[in-house]
Amino acid sequence: MEIRKLITIVLSFIIISACNFDVTDIQNIELDNYSNNKDNAKLAEDLMYYDPRYIASKIPAFDEDSSTGIRFGYFIPSSGGNPSYKVTYSLKNSSVSNNIDALKKGFESFIPKLADFHVSKKPIFKMLNPEGESWLNSFFLEEGTTLLEESSELLKKAITPEKFSEIRATFKNEYGAPLNLSFVRAQYYEKFMDLPESVSLYYSVNFPTGKNLFIRVAMHQVNEKWVVMGFNMHPRKV
Repeated sequence: MEIRKLITIVLSFIIISACNFDVTDIQNIELDNYSNNKDNAKLAEDLMYYDPRYIASKIPAFDEDSSTGIRFGYFIPSSGGNPSYKVTYSLKNSSVSNNIDALKKGFESFIPKLADFHVSKKPIFKMLNPEGESWLNSFFLEEGTTLLEESSELLKKAITPEKFSEIRATFKNEYGAPLNLSFVRAQYYEKFMDLPESVSLYYSVNFPTGKNLFIRVAMHQVNEKWVVMGFNMHPRKV
């Protein structure tokens, strides 16, 4: 894989374009990792946003063809029962309908494991959150090339110092200095495809102009130190 393509993969949100979902089958996988449903609901929401390619690496039946007929979400029952990770299947997609049993079995097996894995990484999320905030503040407030120099070789190989400075200038001119940063969620990825083991941190960043950005900062460990390997930013309505 070309290194320049790597940054696109690391930074991009993966949006599954769903086909017609008039004919559906719904699978709810209950989560009970926490003693209260508020935390379980947040867990279900966090799991919903994991990169589908990562999930596909764990569930053989979930592939490029079937992905267009599957949606992820979460469900909170009004009765007060356990929240669930929700998988909605379009049976009009032949790759889904022909493999529905294998798909359901795969999700039923993997999602609880992902939930346990995600919960086990919360100390790392807590540790890295200040690192992500610091990097973002430096992105908007500092001058010079130090920020890129201190980042991962993956990022330095994917973007030139000139381009990095250009991107920073564009966002700084458009948005100014951050008013506040709010941590939204995090994800921990084992190595998959050509991507290293990594953590993605998501922030909602408000600015004095009233504008808001949703920002992802991806980090991986190099010589026992966590460094930024990628980022992406896009406007968010508030």
